[in-house]
Amino acid sequence: VDGQYRTLSYVGQHAPVVVDEPPHLFGQDTAPAPGEIVLSALGGCLAVGITAVATWKQVKLSKLELFLEGDIGNPAAWGAGGASKLPADMGFQAIRVKVEIEGDAPREVLDEIVQHANLYSPVANSMRNPIAFANDTEFLIDVLDARAHASELSLRAAQSAVLHQGARGYLMSSAVQRRVRESHFVAIVTPAIKHLRKEIARLSAAEMPA
Repeated sequence: VDGQYRTLSYVGQHAPVVVDEPPHLFGQDTAPAPGEIVLSALGGCLAVGITAVATWKQVKLSKLELFLEGDIGNPAAWGAGGASKLPADMGFQAIRVKVEIEGDAPREVLDEIVQHANLYSPVANSMRNPIAFANDTEFLIDVLDARAHASELSLRAAQSAVLHQGARGYLMSSAVQRRVRESHFVAIVTPAIKHLRKEIARLSAAEMPA
């Protein structure tokens, strides 16, 4: 942090990316805001994609300009002041992209180039598709739940094998008895099913609003 909210992000050997906030968000307005950096990244990605697709189609571009704007929901003071918002109401609610493109190709070909670049843009798809963060509690709950379900399915599969084998399945020499032992090992080895369910309950309770 370099100042009130001014930050420097270092990527490789490049000059730092400077981020600040406007005065109405308690910043000094010495650099773009984080949301504006996001739009800039989207614009840059689309521009690179459009240029690449045009080259692939052997279209020479004479003009390429992108204009981006968005509607963003910001909780007051990022929620630090006690204000609350639902996750769905925070972040960009709408993003509008205007592309001015000219080149030695018909308008329909130029439009197709833009649409193709948009379809395959990594940044655009990152915005369109939900992303699971490694420290996201909901994502962690899903992982723990999947682990617990896997253990439970292992137990059910072993039980089905015993029932299918019939009376011979109860003999210690039966092949299915090893499956039974292994399925119970999966269920009780750390983290055991009971530990997983307990942690899921704890995390779920923490996620629920008071």
